[in-house]
Amino acid sequence: MKKIAILASGSGSLAEAIFEAVEKKALHCSVEALICDKPDALVIERARKYKIPVHLHPMKQDRQLWNLELLDYLKNDSIFKGNFKNLNHKESWSDKHPFYRMKVRLKKEIVTLGVDGIDPKREVGTYVQAEDWNALISDPDTVLIDTRNDYEVAIGTFEGAIDPRTKSFSEFPEWFRAHREELAAGKTKFAMFCTGGIRCEKSTAFLKAEGIEDVYHLEGGILRYLENIPEAESKWQGECFVFDERVSVTHGLELGEMELCHACRRPISQNDKLSAHFEEGVSCPACFAERTEEDRARFAERQRQIALAKKRGKQHIGVNPRADD
Repeated sequence: MKKIAILASGSGSLAEAIFEAVEKKALHCSVEALICDKPDALVIERARKYKIPVHLHPMKQDRQLWNLELLDYLKNDSIFKGNFKNLNHKESWSDKHPFYRMKVRLKKEIVTLGVDGIDPKREVGTYVQAEDWNALISDPDTVLIDTRNDYEVAIGTFEGAIDPRTKSFSEFPEWFRAHREELAAGKTKFAMFCTGGIRCEKSTAFLKAEGIEDVYHLEGGILRYLENIPEAESKWQGECFVFDERVSVTHGLELGEMELCHACRRPISQNDKLSAHFEEGVSCPACFAERTEEDRARFAERQRQIALAKKRGKQHIGVNPRADD
């Protein structure tokens, strides 16, 4: 059974939903601890109702130092019995909160591939560190495949990478099976990558199940590569799309120049905003033809409400309607 620790600092309605799901056995795990930075947070009361051990880890002015101390606590405190000893974490900083709200959902797959029996814990490709990635993808025997969606690839990818032009990750198996022979022609190695490492890990497991032996993927994904590899040595071209309000990052995980179309959630450039098909919050060149006039009217009203709230000095997006949150 999986053992988890929950970090929370507010009212704890999401944490309580997890506590309740565990108690009802809807989640097959045990909550080992609640870690909280505020001694008066309501989430502490909710944790104690479910007899969850509470551990205070007060916030410090130096947030990076606080993170390091928290990681040390998770990895070494006896309460966790070494379960987090090999915890692999990523850090990326933003001047403002990059997410409007937190959501917790139960899903069969964290990223849906849609192929039964694929389990990266059982069989997976070879993990390649960022520092060794350039040598692998420069090898003429290597096929390099970008496993992300088409709109992500459009703003940046690795030199020489193949773009499957998929709309969703679940399309990848069909694409690979249709193009397997031409991909493998004269090649012996398959290398794949994605944003943070989950999709490419699953894709290598899929290729192994399809009988491909020499399969590799970038550990930590593009983000780890951009964090660790100097731009002067990099084979990355463009920006990397991220699924939050930063929209894109570049080398050193610096903020990119892309913005977000709030009608379709695709990245847009300054040139896109010059298009006759661009209207803030309503449409962009990529989604204009996909929407009806009724859709655009609805989006325009939403954008009007956002602008009105901004004018009044109120927050419109990301406000939780539940009073206890």
